[in-house]
Amino acid sequence: MRDGKRKSSGGEECLVIEYGTRDPEQEPPKLYVPVSEAHLVSKYFGTGRARPPLSIIGGKRWAKAKADAEKAVSDVAADLLKLQASREAQPGHEFGDDTPWQREFEGSFPFEETPDQWSAIEAAKRDMQQSKPMDRLVCGESVSEDGGGHPRGVQGGDGRQTGRRAGANHCLAQQHYNTFRERMAQFPISVELLSRFRSKKQADAVIAALAAGSVDVVIGTHKLIQQNIRFKDLGLVIIDEEQRFGVLHKEKLKRLRQTVDVLTFTATPIPRTCTWP
Repeated sequence: MRDGKRKSSGGEECLVIEYGTRDPEQEPPKLYVPVSEAHLVSKYFGTGRARPPLSIIGGKRWAKAKADAEKAVSDVAADLLKLQASREAQPGHEFGDDTPWQREFEGSFPFEETPDQWSAIEAAKRDMQQSKPMDRLVCGESVSEDGGGHPRGVQGGDGRQTGRRAGANHCLAQQHYNTFRERMAQFPISVELLSRFRSKKQADAVIAALAAGSVDVVIGTHKLIQQNIRFKDLGLVIIDEEQRFGVLHKEKLKRLRQTVDVLTFTATPIPRTCTWP
């Protein structure tokens, strides 16, 4: 499949997708996708250097590929609905009111919060104090790392574990880890990191500590959804830069504990997040 740009008859710029043909002498059929619908096109990532054969529009292989994709989407949608229904039906953990440590922690914040930051912080607190598991999206960086929204959610965690997924960027995870360690230094809260910057020995030690409950906060990338990750008492999941994650990645974090509270941060929300119930 090749793509390029050209002007359509209506004047809108398009991506040009070229398909294969049964007869090499024939002109390959082309599909023109308006740039406004470019989100419907994904780049192909192969596992080797071999070029994949181009599909033929109307051919059996193309029809089978479409049918398989439709079935996969249907299966994923059904699983998501089951998970959401289960979360709606099960009572979550009702976190308590602010403790002296929480108030001391908030008082140590070196900057003055904006009205939007306070609004987002208070809304998240109210959600965490409800019996229903939280699913809150904070958009527009109104509560950023510097705004203190992430650490405050951890401080209000009633001693339960927090898993924080800091995007797919290892450097960003390291940055947040350093910030959390600095902000939590005066409190008996254990903060650890899971990323490629950790050796296998260090990572294995963190994973064992998570299962034992001796780690209160773990910050990491996709390593947090590996099969060998076990939490003793997961209470809060914080997802940063949610636009970098697929639906299945985020839902897998919820499956770690179906009644877990989920707090998601993004500057660029994706449509599936905004339309989810």
